[in-house]
Amino acid sequence: MTASLVAAALYGFKLVNEGYFASREEKERLARETTKKKGGKGNVDSVFFKRILHLLKTVLPDAKCREAQYIYLLGILLVVRTILSIWLADV
Repeated sequence: MTASLVAAALYGFKLVNEGYFASREEKERLARETTKKKGGKGNVDSVFFKRILHLLKTVLPDAKCREAQYIYLLGILLVVRTILSIWLADV
């Protein structure tokens, strides 16, 4: 058991510090990838909807289960709250 924990810890250390032991070319490649990932904040595109759908399929195995009903109710209340906030701002 301790050997597997040590292996997991070393693997985690490698992932966290992968740029520390890398060559200069490897560090430059990691820097370019990091700047690419920082690009768009809050993109709502097809990838976003695919991820949400996958998450909902994982969380809600059935559309009529109690958890799904809670999410439906919270969604409706969120929309009503938004409409009331917009109405109040106009008043």
